[in-house]
Amino acid sequence: MIRRGIVSSIGIGLLLVLAAAVRAGDGGAPAHARREVAQQVVTCMKRRMAADRYLSYNQAARDCRAAVLKGGGGEALMAETRPAH
Repeated sequence: MIRRGIVSSIGIGLLLVLAAAVRAGDGGAPAHARREVAQQVVTCMKRRMAADRYLSYNQAARDCRAAVLKGGGGEALMAETRPAH
């Protein structure tokens, strides 16, 4: 009876350690990537809205989100919105 309790507690301990290791290994990269994408969208929106004061917040958010997720980083959109001098 005591042996059975020891074996089960060791098994549960190993499962907890494995679960923590899996969570730590997989959870770090996606959170960092999401933060990076969010930062790129915010930067793009600031630039876009500064270049065109009549642009709505929602339109800037849509355009920048699409550009960042497509891989442009918002730089292509900035070229379109800059006024020609």
